[in-house]
Amino acid sequence: LAVNPWWLFAALVVLPGFPLPASALLLLTGSVWTKNPAMGCVIGLTGMGLNMSWTYWLAAGPGRSAVGKWLEASNLRLPMLPSGDHFRMTLVMRLTPGIPFFIQNYVLGFFGVPFRVYLPVSLLCNGFFTCAFVLGGAGISSGRIGPAVTGVSILVVAVIGLRWVRGRMAARRSVGGDR
Repeated sequence: LAVNPWWLFAALVVLPGFPLPASALLLLTGSVWTKNPAMGCVIGLTGMGLNMSWTYWLAAGPGRSAVGKWLEASNLRLPMLPSGDHFRMTLVMRLTPGIPFFIQNYVLGFFGVPFRVYLPVSLLCNGFFTCAFVLGGAGISSGRIGPAVTGVSILVVAVIGLRWVRGRMAARRSVGGDR
């Protein structure tokens, strides 16, 4: 992969759209771009953004159409989120641990979250983890402590931020009711 790093980039764009862990590819990205971890982060973010884009459009377009036709045959309708819930649904999907990345992408596209909400929120939520894994991979593969500590620090800040956001969302829900 060091000789042909674009194969890894192609893998980042395609493979996380299936049940394969993106984290392993991001660690590999760090090891391939070990001499320039910042470039590895840019490559990782770009690859993940392109992956989020094609999986969203697949779910929002042909996937939704096919399921809609199937449901119409049984007199059921496809669910649509109210427009006020798009941002919250994206945050919930991206910030809930345990939901596989590819399922998050497909569900958000399938339920009609607008792309202009979906992509920026998704990149913001996943960007910290992407950079943390890339920097961790760069530090581990090069034996340098700097990138590894930076990656772990970003991961810690992301987890603390994640807990803070979830706490605020829970407090809002309990104060304002479930809208």
